[in-house]
Amino acid sequence: MESDLMDAARSHLADAGVYELPDDWDVVSVGDLLSDDRGISVGVMYPGDHDPNGVPLIKAGDLNGSIINPQPEFRITRAKHQEYRRTALEGGELVMTLVGNVGQCAVVPPRMAGWNAARAVAVIRLSGPTEAQFVQQCLLSRPLQHLMDVWSNTTVQATLNLKEVRQLPLPWPPKKTRDAIAEFGKALDDKI
Repeated sequence: MESDLMDAARSHLADAGVYELPDDWDVVSVGDLLSDDRGISVGVMYPGDHDPNGVPLIKAGDLNGSIINPQPEFRITRAKHQEYRRTALEGGELVMTLVGNVGQCAVVPPRMAGWNAARAVAVIRLSGPTEAQFVQQCLLSRPLQHLMDVWSNTTVQATLNLKEVRQLPLPWPPKKTRDAIAEFGKALDDKI
């Protein structure tokens, strides 16, 4: 069974244009990396009216590449935030757009702990939170962006389902290489 999943992930990566990887790299899916506790979820379905004193809500338009708008325009009531506590942010998780400009992906900074995300944004919690920067770099790469575009349902506007997000293949080098790639990507994000 695990071999079948690995073959599927490699096949999906080939569909994205990645045919060869170094011998010491594996391929995993996003689903392989999710935490057992609240692994992946969509955010607030019905946010209600804006509450100027409420909890900041990250909407799809608040993500641009790897950057989250530090001052989102919309806030939900504390009661609504409590209702959707499954997607209450703690910092360190990934948020990714599922609707419209699909695949914009950022690591939530600690200063955004206590915020929440809208329905059009996936909240992705990894079992190894130190991998978030590397996974973000993979998801923002041209091959994975292409795959998300191809897998999106586009009847009204592009929409990616959580099922597809779980199946997204990621090249998985040794830990030292993942850390170096993540650090390089973070340095670029910091400069932006």
